Amino acid sequence: YMRLIIVFILLTESLFAINTDSLKSVINSNVSVQNKVDALNALGWELRMKNPDSTVALLSSSISMAYKAGYQKGLALALNNYGCSVMLYGMFQAANDSLDKAIEIYKSLGEDVEVGKALVNKAINYYYQSLPDSAIILAKQALGYLAADTVRLAATHLNIGLFYRSAGKLREAITHYLKALDLYEKIGNCDLTAATQNNIATLFYYLEKYDKAIEYSIYGLNTAKKCNSVREIGSAYFVRGISYGKIKLLDSAEYYLRESVKKFKDPAYKREQNNALFSLAEIYYETGRYNMALPIYDSIMDYFKAINDIKAYSSCLNGIGLIYYSQGKNDSAYKYLSQSYENLSYIEDPYFYKTVLKSFADLTEKMGDKDKALFLHKLYEQVKDSLYKEEVARQTAEIEAKYRLNELLEGMKGVEIEKAELEFNLKFLAVFLLLTVIVSGWLFWSYGKKRKVLAEMKKQREKYLAEYKTLKEAYNQVYNKLEKISYFISEAKKNDEATEEDYPIETLTKRELEVLSYISIGLLDKEIADKLDISVTTVRTHCRNIYKKLGINNRTEAAKIAGKYKV
Repeated sequence: YMRLIIVFILLTESLFAINTDSLKSVINSNVSVQNKVDALNALGWELRMKNPDSTVALLSSSISMAYKAGYQKGLALALNNYGCSVMLYGMFQAANDSLDKAIEIYKSLGEDVEVGKALVNKAINYYYQSLPDSAIILAKQALGYLAADTVRLAATHLNIGLFYRSAGKLREAITHYLKALDLYEKIGNCDLTAATQNNIATLFYYLEKYDKAIEYSIYGLNTAKKCNSVREIGSAYFVRGISYGKIKLLDSAEYYLRESVKKFKDPAYKREQNNALFSLAEIYYETGRYNMALPIYDSIMDYFKAINDIKAYSSCLNGIGLIYYSQGKNDSAYKYLSQSYENLSYIEDPYFYKTVLKSFADLTEKMGDKDKALFLHKLYEQVKDSLYKEEVARQTAEIEAKYRLNELLEGMKGVEIEKAELEFNLKFLAVFLLLTVIVSGWLFWSYGKKRKVLAEMKKQREKYLAEYKTLKEAYNQVYNKLEKISYFISEAKKNDEATEEDYPIETLTKRELEVLSYISIGLLDKEIADKLDISVTTVRTHCRNIYKKLGINNRTEAAKIAGKYKV
């Protein structure tokens, strides 16, 4: 998996797909030297996997053209791309020389990040030559140049971890994986965070820290589920399954390995699925379910042989042979166990070495080959004692891992309970806030509706008042005109003098006398009301009372009486 990461880092210098036709047109057109160099670099990079010869030719042309034109940045990029390309074809010295020149130019230009990237590429070149110590030194130098590029910095820590891992220094590898993990978590890269957590889990598995392997596989699974990374979900299940298998929690091991197989059903994950199937077959074998283990061994054996994974291939042979041996099919058992025995020299696994020797020695004795059986038994006795300490250490690691795992799972259980309580409280708060929003919204809606109704009522009231005022004014105008007409008609009468009969003037009140005095001088009701600071209605009431008390019918007669009595 980590080899794929390295190839990915090498082969993703360009962020966008390049249109080769358009690049060729730039190269063949009358453009500046810089543009041609850039186009040659891009086209060479694009063709590096499809047409290696064209890549080398294009980048060589770019190097020559950039050198003659003094275009240093384009020259450095051409040298870097050339080095990355030729290392993939095994031209390690040419790659090393080209990358050295690129580093020198980038340093002169003050391009620190580019210097760091080129140093990492040179480190990878050493890694491909199985020189992990030299790769580590260069990659560590690159860290100082990549401080401003968090993504590159994290990837470089991953590479250093890989280099340490290939050198057998697993604890140092974990240190750099943890640094990469911290950076990926900070920048929020979900996929690479999950991948790094799973790689850390795998390293703890190889260190026989099975509880830590399970812990980080759980982290990896939770992260991978967030970004729906099928590969990393399957990887997390796989590491968790094989770790449970090592501490003899076989039911759990079987469950997670089955889940891993399901996740790796895509043909692109053929190797990962076969690894999970192999581990599942081992669980079936260990629990005596030979009828389930045998078809799995048989189906994946040829695949491991084809990819030259001798240990996995020999383990399949050994498993099939032991199953046949337990079933009394000695001829078939001998066929497979003898092939497994022949591969022992390629396998650096003492425990596997001992297993094959013991089973094959017993079988050859049963088959009647006494001399070979004696030789194998002697060989087994020689390695048995030397492996005793390792076996004790393995069993001790299993016991300690089980104990620490129980503590871990109890701790996680407590965290899950706290998490569940927190989630419940958050859900309750969310429901409360939702209800508060709904009630508040309803109150605001009701208040708004009420205000709307009140505003409408106010509008209607103002409309009615306006209409009333208009009617009232019209009424007053008609009334005043009628009063004037009545007055002029009375004046037109020829009887200029009033009758000599007496009028009960003394029955009038003070206010009625005041109104009568104003009538006598020809004031209208409204004018009288203004003079006396009373309403028109009150004036008219006084007028009716005056007419009634004096026994008259109109203002003209009232005016005459007022004149007669000098009111």
